[in-house]
Amino acid sequence: TSDHDATTASANGADDATDRLRETRNLAAQLNAWILRKGRITLIASPSGHVVSVNTGSSWAATPGSGDVLSGILGAFLAEWNAPAAAPEAKHNEEAAQSDLADVFRRAVVVHSWAAQLAAQTEFGMAPTSASAIATAIPRALAYFSRQ
Repeated sequence: TSDHDATTASANGADDATDRLRETRNLAAQLNAWILRKGRITLIASPSGHVVSVNTGSSWAATPGSGDVLSGILGAFLAEWNAPAAAPEAKHNEEAAQSDLADVFRRAVVVHSWAAQLAAQTEFGMAPTSASAIATAIPRALAYFSRQ
């Protein structure tokens, strides 16, 4: 391709999005690990190459320390998912377990992004927020989703 074609494709973000998806999938396979790549469109990749994307609806969670908040939410959800009382027999089925685990990651991302939205709300409209404000908004985000 010419330099003009590459610049146009990059300006559209199509090549960047494709590269981001491919890089995330490859890293998960290479490390044989789940990869969660935070962003406006958050990517969740399994070691088997399955990728789920979550449109978080905003970039309010793009603040220092918010990844730590997301890690805490995910850790809590994973502990709940892996608890002996909550462990369904389907976890012995690898495909079902992978699907369940992808859902755990997705739910953590959704709660995190909703908490970021709540934390960014001010009396004057939306504004940049902090990781501590996002963490403080987690109970409200969880309450909202428990009603759904």
